[in-house]
Amino acid sequence: MEQSPAPRRRSTEEFVLAMLRISLLVCVSGFVYEQLVDVPNLLGPNAVEAQAVWVRYHHRSDPGWFFAPPMLVALSSLVWLWFRCPQRIRS
Repeated sequence: MEQSPAPRRRSTEEFVLAMLRISLLVCVSGFVYEQLVDVPNLLGPNAVEAQAVWVRYHHRSDPGWFFAPPMLVALSSLVWLWFRCPQRIRS
């Protein structure tokens, strides 16, 4: 009887690299989405109302800002771990 090959376990470096790629994709897609949605509104015929909404949404009192510090810590730790990975993982 042939033995089936053992399932390959993902190493920590591969997991970190996958998480880094996912987080960078989310950040870039969020930036692109915001540019596609906000720029036409800010430059359109209702620019004053759009700017008022944009300023209120991006102000520090918005609860979304409370997620920024943990996100930055998590993303920077992923980047730090990625640079510690062997070169064979990054290629």
